[in-house]
Amino acid sequence: MAEPQVLILALEGSRRLAVLADVAQVIAAGGTATLVVSDMAKWRREKLPKQLRVVDLTKLELRLAPLAVEQLVLVRGPGFLFKAVGRGPLAGGSKKANRAYQRAFADRVHRRVGLPVYRRLFQPLYAKKGDPRLRLLDRYVLQQGRFDVLLVADPGSMPAAATVLANLTARGAAPTLCFDVSAVLSAPVG
Repeated sequence: MAEPQVLILALEGSRRLAVLADVAQVIAAGGTATLVVSDMAKWRREKLPKQLRVVDLTKLELRLAPLAVEQLVLVRGPGFLFKAVGRGPLAGGSKKANRAYQRAFADRVHRRVGLPVYRRLFQPLYAKKGDPRLRLLDRYVLQQGRFDVLLVADPGSMPAAATVLANLTARGAAPTLCFDVSAVLSAPVG
């Protein structure tokens, strides 16, 4: 397969080393890889290649209106205030205070209040049209390019893979589904 376009679903993040080996094979074959993860924090310690495009579904979810408003109130507004106060000799202390505010307050409020309220009140409204995160994935990733291979990297990605494969097949762009990219890259096209 010449220059394969590979979409890798690794939502659990349980097989990180195997995914990185698959990415290395795709890049060595001259292809491009897009890795879709549920939480980028699980991948923090892994050294990701520069050629790899990483899509964090949690970050995509923040584009939905209720969470965008929450982020504006919790993160951007206070961040602007910290920047405004932190000009001149207070710059270093202001940056430290902003990071501490993010860690100690904003992230906790987002996890303990913002997300539960969103999931209880708004997600059922969005869910009538399907999983909102997968719809965002469809809008911002799948419609941007054509993928030759859909690699399902872990068991937690199976439901998402079924939805993604159904969406791509409905558009007439059905990729090859695999669980190990080496079999697909060595197989002849045709």
